[in-house]
Amino acid sequence: TACTNEIIEVRATGADSFAWDNGPNTSNYEFNVQGTEYKYVTGFNASGCQARDSVLITENVGPILVPMRDTGACFNSLITIYTETVADNLLWNNGNTGDSIRERILTPQTYTLVATNVNGCEVRDTVEVGRYIPPTGSLSPSSDTTICEGTSLAVTASGGATYEWSNGETTATALLQPTELTNYIITIRSAEGCEDIEEITIDISPLPVPAFSFNAFEDSIVFENESTLAASYSWDFGDGNSSTDENPFNVYDSSDTYTIILTATNECGSRDSSLDIDVEVPVIVNSIEDAAQWGKALFYPNPTTSSINFVMDNQIVGEMQVSVLDINGKVLHTTPQTKATSQLTGSIDLSEYVDGIYFLELRINEAVLRSRVIKH
Repeated sequence: TACTNEIIEVRATGADSFAWDNGPNTSNYEFNVQGTEYKYVTGFNASGCQARDSVLITENVGPILVPMRDTGACFNSLITIYTETVADNLLWNNGNTGDSIRERILTPQTYTLVATNVNGCEVRDTVEVGRYIPPTGSLSPSSDTTICEGTSLAVTASGGATYEWSNGETTATALLQPTELTNYIITIRSAEGCEDIEEITIDISPLPVPAFSFNAFEDSIVFENESTLAASYSWDFGDGNSSTDENPFNVYDSSDTYTIILTATNECGSRDSSLDIDVEVPVIVNSIEDAAQWGKALFYPNPTTSSINFVMDNQIVGEMQVSVLDINGKVLHTTPQTKATSQLTGSIDLSEYVDGIYFLELRINEAVLRSRVIKH
């Protein structure tokens, strides 16, 4: 009795020569057991006489095993090795007795499986498990960064065979365009499937948000800047004048509808805000005397940083009141002065007043002359 595929030897004696059916012409016969069968031998002596004998070989069926294929696993990863074996008992060299083992691979390993049946037959198989080294991935840029609103950033990964971004892209270079603070994760895989995880966080630096309101004072408009996230400003008042002040004002010479454009700028760019404003420039009419009787009247410098000088040449004489009025017409200061001749010069000190628009009013009897000046 022998197990399937077991190599056994049978030997014949008692003759000078031998012949095995379908076998060698020797006294011994070595073969693999492939089933239950008889082996026949004929023996001859020198006289030509012969004798015949047989032996029964009974096969014990051994385990059925499909050879395992060598494989590999990434460093420090768990791998499960399965066997397709029909046997009464299984024994791995690590002591496991199931049809699979699960191992963490730190170094290359060789695993052996012995499969046995209750009749004592066994088969063996081995599997080699190589250790794969994970890739060493990198990103460019390599650190978290900030980009301007509405722009994109090309981030390139390297060190792997394939790439998978958390936003679904599968190329080495991903064009990232977040709308808010976003963390991107990339899985970098080697040809064997080992992984390295890299990540980058991209923040957004927003564009400025331009906004403004205004207050109208007759022909003068004072603007209040309500922009956010801006570093500098540019104003177009629609009449050819402009300013880079944060909260400017503008004096218009004629009544019209003007388009005001505020451009707010920061390191990421510029944005505009516009508004149409109807401006009515008042006409000051002397209720008593026609303005022509004041003749030539000159106020300078205008705008001024301190004082306004005035020069007049007319035939009006008498006690004169020189007044400073605010933009709303409220009298802030009055100085009496006598005009006894046709020509008169003088000066009005505005150095203590805040920057803004004022009116200088000259009044003699019932004759009034009012001029707009700017302290800036």
